[in-house]
Amino acid sequence: GITQYAPFEAYLLTIPTNYYAMTTILLVIAVAYFKLNIGQMKRDENRATEKGILFDTSRGAVAGQEESTLPVRADGKLKDLLLPVFTLVTLAIIISAYIGISNIEGQVTPLQILMNTDVIKALVYSAIAAVIVAIIRLLGRKTPVSELTKAVGSGMKAVLPSVTILFMALMTAQIISKLGVGLYLASLIDENMSLAWLPVIFFLISAFMSFSMGSTFGTFGLMLPIGAEIVSIIDVTYLIPVFGAVLAGCIFGEHSSPLSDTTILASIGGGVHTIDHLLTQMPYALISSFVSIVGYVTLGFTKNIYIGLFATLLALGIVIYVLVKTRDKSFKSGSAELELEKV
Repeated sequence: GITQYAPFEAYLLTIPTNYYAMTTILLVIAVAYFKLNIGQMKRDENRATEKGILFDTSRGAVAGQEESTLPVRADGKLKDLLLPVFTLVTLAIIISAYIGISNIEGQVTPLQILMNTDVIKALVYSAIAAVIVAIIRLLGRKTPVSELTKAVGSGMKAVLPSVTILFMALMTAQIISKLGVGLYLASLIDENMSLAWLPVIFFLISAFMSFSMGSTFGTFGLMLPIGAEIVSIIDVTYLIPVFGAVLAGCIFGEHSSPLSDTTILASIGGGVHTIDHLLTQMPYALISSFVSIVGYVTLGFTKNIYIGLFATLLALGIVIYVLVKTRDKSFKSGSAELELEKV
């Protein structure tokens, strides 16, 4: 019954209310610029700098990171990388558009194409084409077929641990979902709750649900309709803030979840253990979530998206200032101790 927003318009309007996503991007920039290594990240950075060890060797080898014994050509060129990547991206867009258009019966618009396409299928086809392009490049340089076969086998062997971990994580997430964790958490919200607390409550419950299931889209599908139903009964002006809080909470939950496919793939792609990736990024995710909570509480009581955003950015600025000052104090203290040792 909510007709004042078109679907895509409602999504665009949630962008200023997705405080967690914005603060995370800003925090990444601040961490890089000020070198704010905290918690396990500081320990791992020091180990990499001092010893040249890029992952925790006490946990064993990283999945999919075994040393390759394949011969390496000395005549590689930049376009050997660019052509497969260009093929992948270009075909993914073309195939996605084709699938979307073929599934539309009425007027064809960009939004309708996005709503009716199958991106996963497009990526599979374009990835196969990109691999073929890379193989053709090698065959064009008279690379032995035996080496190509060995490379394909080595690639499959490297990816197998990632696929296995993902399968187990998705299976675990499905079991947790079947147990009704999401429905139980959603049942804790009702229309008798104080309106001012709705955004922050939806943020927290969405975060916990996404963390439990390792799925942002699964949580979206459950929490967005519940949020819409509650605010349509009480005060529809809270629709966009609640939607933004759900989206933000889901992203935070996925960043912190060991069941998340993005967490698993990011850790394996980065050549570190999944648990180490989680522990190093957790303090930063918690900082972004904390300042987001400040923003959502402010938004709830002021009913103003931009005042809430200002409160979020102000809180983030204070946290970054404190971290920089603490780092500088620690550095000075360490330097003083070193001078005393020399004396």
